[in-house]
Amino acid sequence: MAGMRANHRIVLLTPSLERGGAERTVVDIAVAMRRRGWDVSIASMAGGDSFLEELTNANVSVVSFGIRPGRLNLMGGCRLLNYLRRFRPHVIHAHMFHANIVARVFGFILGIPVVCTIHSVVESNRRKDTASLRAAIYRFTDRGCFRTTAVSETVSERFVRDRIVSRGRIQAIPSFVDVNKFRLQPDRRAQVRKLMGWEPSFVWLAVGRLDKAKDYPNLIEAFRRLLDETPSARLAIVGEGAERGLLEPLIAQANLASSVMLLGLRTDIADLMNACDAVVLASGWEGMPIALLEAAACERLIVTTDVGGTSEIVLNNQTGFVVPAQNPEKLSRAMSLAASLDSGQRERFGRLARDHVIRRYSSQAICDRYELLYQESLKSRSAA
Repeated sequence: MAGMRANHRIVLLTPSLERGGAERTVVDIAVAMRRRGWDVSIASMAGGDSFLEELTNANVSVVSFGIRPGRLNLMGGCRLLNYLRRFRPHVIHAHMFHANIVARVFGFILGIPVVCTIHSVVESNRRKDTASLRAAIYRFTDRGCFRTTAVSETVSERFVRDRIVSRGRIQAIPSFVDVNKFRLQPDRRAQVRKLMGWEPSFVWLAVGRLDKAKDYPNLIEAFRRLLDETPSARLAIVGEGAERGLLEPLIAQANLASSVMLLGLRTDIADLMNACDAVVLASGWEGMPIALLEAAACERLIVTTDVGGTSEIVLNNQTGFVVPAQNPEKLSRAMSLAASLDSGQRERFGRLARDHVIRRYSSQAICDRYELLYQESLKSRSAA
């Protein structure tokens, strides 16, 4: 595909560049495509600078427009439209609901092919409040993009089943992980555990925004039950978000202040993955959680709820344990089972997890698929 890369420009449109799994995917695609010779720009509607240094080092330009998702901002919209006119991308690759809809409208106006990526089975933090309306808008504007991609087979099937996108117009292209950055590092593990004061506890790590989708109350309740059996266990939660104000009193009311740590935003996720003993995800809905790919690449045993693409990443009873969502009893039991395994058993789970990620979620294979899709979209414009 080297011939198609020269002088080809792509804009990756995202609602924001605050730290999160979907945003991480946008950044990873941008960096990978820049390395392949594309002229890449990230257009962030609301702004955010969590990945700015990494993108600058990769020679990926970043522009923002002060457009808050869900808020009408005509001036910001005009600036974005004018930017697209000036940059003249050959393809717009949009991510998440607000960016997807804006890209479909602006792509139609400018005659630029659009690829849209859906990152969750329900692209709404409030779920019931806005999910039905967003599904209707997706359905109505579907022809405004060349192709829709979904970050997991489960997400793709949900949009086909509910007749939001026809089967021939959507394909699953999962997120990917840098398996060189996220890998087992025993020496680093010991250093970080000492630094964090985690010895000799069995430490659970949860990584993700503090929002409704992640269902941290479910995790807190499951962990409270787990402490009845293993009082020395600890839970470290990495992330920030609107639910912090709910979680802090919930932790205090459950008398877990000495066992549960809210670590906020962190940039040392690979170190924390190495330092913990197991990773847990308690989400109520998902797409393709990057944190689980990172955990598997670091050979961590994983316990997760069965939502979105989690069961595609975690093979139940082989690389981890998968339990129903919103069931703290079953989540607690699975966590207890994981903690009861000896180190050799956990290492076997971890090795299988990394092998699975390398086979299915490598950057080379995933970016080849995106590049082919971009090529197809360019051919469609030439034929029009």
